[in-house]
Amino acid sequence: MLVVDARPPGFGAKYVEHDLRSPLELGEEGAVIYHLAANPIVRATVEEARSRLLDELRVTLNLLELARLEDASAFIYVSSPAVYGEAPVPT
Repeated sequence: MLVVDARPPGFGAKYVEHDLRSPLELGEEGAVIYHLAANPIVRATVEEARSRLLDELRVTLNLLELARLEDASAFIYVSSPAVYGEAPVPT
């Protein structure tokens, strides 16, 4: 596993410090890419809607381009519960 983020993960994994709003090349051909980069704080998203939308769109496009360039075997986009709210039971 290789974690790419602007700050280190809270667990022991290979790590690359990078702002995903900028393009990236890793040289990890055939990798599975998980897109977990999003701001789950709804209030911040509403207050700064335009800049958040542009940032998150740029990140998603950069990750999709990375998947294309690295010939990724899969691209998995993981949403947050902020999209659908809290479920009464685990889903």
